[in-house]
Amino acid sequence: MFKCWLWALSLLLVICECGAQQSVTMRVAQADHPYMQALFTKLAERIECLHQKQVTYQYVDHLPSQQRAIQLLGDEHGIDLFWGVTSQQREQQGWAILIPIAKGLLGYRIALVRSDNPDILAQKNYVSDFSSLRVGLSEDWPDANVFSRNGFTVDAFSNSSSHYDMLRKGRFDFLPEELTAFDPQSLPKGLMYDKHNVFYYPSAVYLFVAKGDKQRHQLLSSALRSLFSDGTIERLLHTHLVPNIDAAELATRNYIRLTNPLLPASAPLHISHYWYNNKQGTRQ
Repeated sequence: MFKCWLWALSLLLVICECGAQQSVTMRVAQADHPYMQALFTKLAERIECLHQKQVTYQYVDHLPSQQRAIQLLGDEHGIDLFWGVTSQQREQQGWAILIPIAKGLLGYRIALVRSDNPDILAQKNYVSDFSSLRVGLSEDWPDANVFSRNGFTVDAFSNSSSHYDMLRKGRFDFLPEELTAFDPQSLPKGLMYDKHNVFYYPSAVYLFVAKGDKQRHQLLSSALRSLFSDGTIERLLHTHLVPNIDAAELATRNYIRLTNPLLPASAPLHISHYWYNNKQGTRQ
């Protein structure tokens, strides 16, 4: 108890003595999700406290795709910071900070289906049960490859496509959406969430910087570890993401577990507090 008190006091002193001496610019794609906006704010505050450096974000709009965005890391007219789901290819293109900033939550997917066929995914307990159905996924999302390599028939669409219209018109049978975006009240007319299943595969969203960008990598790594250690990440999750997760009632759903052959071996699956509900991640 005494050691804990001393640690808390020392942390308070560090926070009180924080003062920015140098500025570090980070060009990054515009964060439109409240969780990411809050996380960027906390990262800047923690970097200032730990390293006495003031972070200035320059938000870049109109990046054509995630694939193009990560290719622009470190470019004179590009970006300094990219965030997205990891894969072997992305970790070859950028320098990943191996801390899953969303605690693996993007590996949970709830399917959107047409309202006139609400039970199309009922009584489907295994991947093989979906063989006659087509799944719609963006060609720019790593999970398109995950579903394809698990044996699903994937109908990939471009970012500019109206995927909701495609689902309504029957181009594909269901559309797996992020659990963190679960919001039945905001769905377009004619669509609803499947009430039977949740798809799950191990997945990690990382921050990436350019290869060789030691300064930004070190600053972001130490700040993220600190935010995890003191519970800040958990508080942000409960504020911005957990209400949607609770609304999905995962305990009532059948889990369709997929493997993720795209997840690099470097993923810190052994560090339980990096994952949702402190459950140790597995590759299968």
